[in-house]
Formats: sequence, C-alpha cells, structure tokens
Amino acid sequence: MVDGPAAQWMFTVVFTVLTLFSLIRLAHERTRPLQVVSHAAHAVMAADMVAMAWPWWWAIPHVPELLFFAAAAAWFAAMLALQLTGSLPRHRLGDHGPGHQSVHVVMMLAMVWMIAAMGADAPTTTGGHDHVALSVTASLTGVAVTSGLIITGAMLVIDAVEGSLFPARSRRGAHGDVVAHAVMCLGMAAMCGPMLTH
Repeated sequence: MVDGPAAQWMFTVVFTVLTLFSLIRLAHERTRPLQVVSHAAHAVMAADMVAMAWPWWWAIPHVPELLFFAAAAAWFAAMLALQLTGSLPRHRLGDHGPGHQSVHVVMMLAMVWMIAAMGADAPTTTGGHDHVALSVTASLTGVAVTSGLIITGAMLVIDAVEGSLFPARSRRGAHGDVVAHAVMCLGMAAMCGPMLTH
C-alpha cells in the first residue's frame, strides 16, 4: 500500500512511536480496566499500521485482524452509548467524553476497511500485486472512512491546541492521548489515500 522506502520508513517511525506511547499509557493506567482495553486496542492498531507499510503485511492472517478490529469498534461503540446515556462517567474513561469515544469507533472501523481493501490487493505468485480496482461500494466506504479520519483528526488537533493553551482544563495523560490519537487519525488517513487512487 505504501510505495517507496522513504514513505515506508516515515510511517514506520510514526506508528512505532504511537505503539510505544499506547503501551506506556497502558502500563501507567493498568489499574483502570476500561483504559487498559482502550490503550491495548490502540497499541495493536498502531503496530498493525507499521506492518501495513511493508510487503510482509500480507503474510499476516487477515481474518483474525478483521475480527479483532470489528470487536474493538463494537467495544468503543458500547462505551460511547454508555456515556451518552449517562451510565459511564468520564473519569472511568480517562476523562474523555463521548466525542473521544466516537473517534475510537472511526479509527477501528477504518482498520476494518483497510484490512478488507488491502486483502483484495494481495500479492501474486510472481511477487507483484494484482492491484484489484475497488468496487463502487468499497470506494465510497473508503472515502467515508478517510473523510471521517480527517474530520476527527482535525477535531483532535483543535482539542490538543486548546489543551496546550489552557492546561488546567485537561489532565496530562488525557492531553497526551488527544495528541497521539490526532496523529493516529491523520496518519491513517494518509495511508488510506493511495488505496483510493491506485
């Protein structure tokens, strides 16, 4: 999906840092089960994004990936629903509100789309790629997913800027999560682009 070593290494560095950040946050909040699940899901997601930058990603079984990220999307959708109904207070989710949970849902659904779309573009036996054209439905879904990532990424950037200008409004960890997830969203959108245009 990513052409050229420069782009491959750029995405590798970015998503490796994000993987490490998620693991550090997981360790820091290990006594908060809901946050552990959240950080673990993002750590796996970022690690899979590293793999997606390289041809060896196709060797990874796709069905377990699809099931994992579909389950993660359902998990975050449940957290969003519980917050919207007032059943789950913000402090149990790292002081993040429903908007932040919706970002998680978008990212996990984007992973499902990327894995499904990339799986259709599997390498041939000669080592090349079929470059199968996406169906109309897959293309439209991809445009929606990529747009969602850009929009939510921009929202998080605004939130991160506000957190920097008014640090008293957010916990340090919560602000770090916002910054990291903004980079995740925009980085994923950047990797989705070539899939929609090849």
